[in-house]
Amino acid sequence: RQEKEKKSHEYNKTLEHMEEQIQSQDLVETLQLEKKAMHDAHYKELKKMQDAFDQLTHGKNLIDALEQERVTMSDAHVKEIEEIRQKLEQQNQYKELKLTKEKEMICSLHYGEHGKMRKELEQLNQ
Repeated sequence: RQEKEKKSHEYNKTLEHMEEQIQSQDLVETLQLEKKAMHDAHYKELKKMQDAFDQLTHGKNLIDALEQERVTMSDAHVKEIEEIRQKLEQQNQYKELKLTKEKEMICSLHYGEHGKMRKELEQLNQ
């Protein structure tokens, strides 16, 4: 009978030990699953952050490109305005020169007329 009790006791101990191992194994598997789930969640969060960072970087690059384009366009605009100003100045100088020549011609004609009139008056007076 003692032998039976001893074997029963050992059997119970073995069962308990096996249950502990099973629980321990279940716990390990559960922990591994939780660890994987946390790792996956962490990876997804990092991926979201990387995507957001990439979008910000892309946005910053677009802003920089637009700013550079604005500066280039502004420089080109300033250059174009300067060219137009120079052309207008040249046209203005040409017009002034033309007006001066016309004025000289008119004065010459005017004085020529005065000269003719004076000669005519002198001839009439003689």
